[in-house]
Amino acid sequence: MKLKRIRKIAFSLGVLLLLSALPISRPLSASALDLEPTPIRIVDDLVVLEPLPGNDNLIMPMATYINHISTSLSINSTGLSTMAAMAYVYNKNSFFMQVTLQKKVLFWWTDVVTFQHYGTEIISTTNRYSIKQSGTYRSRAKVTCNAETLTVYSGEVKTP
Repeated sequence: MKLKRIRKIAFSLGVLLLLSALPISRPLSASALDLEPTPIRIVDDLVVLEPLPGNDNLIMPMATYINHISTSLSINSTGLSTMAAMAYVYNKNSFFMQVTLQKKVLFWWTDVVTFQHYGTEIISTTNRYSIKQSGTYRSRAKVTCNAETLTVYSGEVKTP
């Protein structure tokens, strides 16, 4: 019994010594970089960034062709939704953007309406749609340029 305990302690000490010999790299804190933390959600294995109010510094994934993509959603008291989306790509490439209004049904998001846009270098759109049913909605912007596709989502908005 004592021999097993001694072996466990010796093993634990050996692991600690081994770990202490490894170089330690500490991540920079947000305060050291003068950044505010950005809340995130995981949606269908995608990281969705929720920008802080008044913070226009949205972190985007590194892409070869797509430089920027963003979307937002607002719903007024009469049920008129306004989806704004913007995307631009490098080197004046032509690209395709889909802006989709989605409704949350139980735990899933279903497409309500999709608007398609084609352009070169930059697309900035405002799409309006009259919502017939109350619920929780969001907008999705999906940009495809050459073989590259990026998708972003707006925050969730409940109908008034």
